[in-house]
Amino acid sequence: MWSIVEHQFGHLLSIILHTDARIGSLLFASIKSEAGRLAMLDSIIADRLPPEHQEEFRALKKRARAVGSYRDELAHTPWAASSIGELVLLNSAAQLQHEAYRVAVSVEDSEKGVNQMFDHMGKMYDSNKCYSAREFDFVEREIRTLSDDLAVFAEKVAKPTWLQRRQAAPS
Repeated sequence: MWSIVEHQFGHLLSIILHTDARIGSLLFASIKSEAGRLAMLDSIIADRLPPEHQEEFRALKKRARAVGSYRDELAHTPWAASSIGELVLLNSAAQLQHEAYRVAVSVEDSEKGVNQMFDHMGKMYDSNKCYSAREFDFVEREIRTLSDDLAVFAEKVAKPTWLQRRQAAPS
């Protein structure tokens, strides 16, 4: 789903630069870090758009960073489902592997050792990083809403200024 947000940012870039949507998406995607991509958009928006659009973009960018941090945690952290329907985010995969090996070796291959290893592994996750299905639904809705809002913003930026003024004027 996050790729939809990235696509919207690329589309916005193409509108601002008055170029083909494919070119805007290619330019946006060619920058590997999200911070770099957003910094590029900041610079171009500061140069090309009026202050009210710059302010609206800053608000969208702030939302993108906030929901993006949740998305990154869910997408890039090892996790496991609990029996009560929560998703538990674990430490890094390398840390988990190291700890499993260390505990298994220290107690040898006995049944007690295997149980100790799983008990130890269970203590390695941060209890603040348990997510319910409702929280996943919330993140999904936030991503969809952000994507929709970026599309509306891009449409607004694409309209000529004289047309925006005419549509905003009372009839």
